[in-house]
Amino acid sequence: MKKLLILALALLFLPACSDSHRFLSGEVSDVRTEKGEIVSFVLTDENGKRTGVLIPEDAHFTSRVDLDAEAEKELLLSGRPGTSVHVEYNGGKTTLTTDGGEKLPAYTAWFVAVNGYLEPDAAVLRDGTPLDVFRWTSGTSYRLKDGTDLLYVRDPAGPENSIVAGQKSCNDLSETARKKVSAYFQERGLLYDVEEELEKSYANYRDRSPNKPVPSVGQDITAQASSDRVIYFLTAVDTPIHGDGTANMEQLRLSDAFDQETGERIDGWDLFTCSPEEAKRAMLDLAQITEQPLRSEMEAALQPEYIVFFPGSIEAWFPKGSLPSQDSAWGFGLDYDDGLKAILQPWAVPVEEPLSDAQ
Repeated sequence: MKKLLILALALLFLPACSDSHRFLSGEVSDVRTEKGEIVSFVLTDENGKRTGVLIPEDAHFTSRVDLDAEAEKELLLSGRPGTSVHVEYNGGKTTLTTDGGEKLPAYTAWFVAVNGYLEPDAAVLRDGTPLDVFRWTSGTSYRLKDGTDLLYVRDPAGPENSIVAGQKSCNDLSETARKKVSAYFQERGLLYDVEEELEKSYANYRDRSPNKPVPSVGQDITAQASSDRVIYFLTAVDTPIHGDGTANMEQLRLSDAFDQETGERIDGWDLFTCSPEEAKRAMLDLAQITEQPLRSEMEAALQPEYIVFFPGSIEAWFPKGSLPSQDSAWGFGLDYDDGLKAILQPWAVPVEEPLSDAQ
């Protein structure tokens, strides 16, 4: 009974302890300095609430964007509008009086991190319209001068820093192979055009529902499956559908296969034991696609990059516009049954990677 009582008291005490470490997020203003060091500023959250932040000498500064700690301090010292920060503090509510005489609730920070910052007039549309650029933790927002966000561009991810649980990743390859894989994707670059997406968003932003998210674009590269010899990567490119007033997205999906030892890219059709034409017909037969003109269109359009390898199946994915009879992207999936294995090289069939204890 005594042990149960101690455990119960400990559980009751935990929330109180965790609650002592609190945080604030918002835009910085009213920066006050002494001898070149920040001593306080005001933080305005998304609801317009203003809170004072006191900065002791031992406060820790860091950045979640492309700034080092010193550059972050310089940015805050400049008082540039549009600087967003995350602040953590330990209780102890006090007050701060601004230079304008406003009295605000205030807290003493032990940790300050820049989440984003504004670069005024950092981009321009083709008609000369200036845009402000907001650098966020994981992407970039392009804004009109009236504050309207036109487009959010996610920072590209992978292949090095993208991991799928239970699967080999780029980090599991030899240094030689890893460098070759990285070089291939770096040379291929981004498969979307920020300038084109900005122009499209600008042409249609007045028709966009105010309750819908800001249009966004992004590209992610992940290792999706592997065999004893081959590692398969999926490139997913997300772009907005402009002009319908929604925040709907469309996705381009491309597959690439690499030799795990050498890092050399393997042509997709070399993964099959038969000719490309025979492989196409066999997969469409296995998927029981007989309707015309869809079947003929698929045979003509199917590229090896459209065949995505997963641990338990393949997925043939046709991007929007590749099939004349279809208004949107279209695809089908096949398990690694005897029919599919009959047309794949044995060394190309993915194997399930056992989860490690750490995963």
